[in-house]
Amino acid sequence: MTLSATKSAQVAGLLDTILPVFKAASNLRVRVTAADTAEAVAVAQRGEADAVLLDDRPAQDKFVADGYGLGRRDMMYDDRVIVGPSADPAGIRGLKDAGKAFAQIAAKGTPFVSRGDDSLTHRIELRLWQTPA
Repeated sequence: MTLSATKSAQVAGLLDTILPVFKAASNLRVRVTAADTAEAVAVAQRGEADAVLLDDRPAQDKFVADGYGLGRRDMMYDDRVIVGPSADPAGIRGLKDAGKAFAQIAAKGTPFVSRGDDSLTHRIELRLWQTPA
């Protein structure tokens, strides 16, 4: 079987942990194609994968809604942290809501540096910038 997965699942060691358990339970050999989220989805949409492991919930939902997947299951989550100077010029220290933190960064005109690489982190940033606090 072929699994189209995000690079983060491979780099984090998740696949090294779960694939031997899966093989022992199913007696199936798994070939992994690891890529960024957009490419992992494209591989599956082309019918080149039997299963998909993504870390982007909106991408998962769209994949299933567009008829490419039969269903989705939660199996992991990510924590994201906003890092900045110790002086905290935006005054976001202690905030638990990233949307509110981004709104406060914008309101204060504090510089924000993004990876800007179309990674999941970058896409989450873009969604947060577009969501009203």
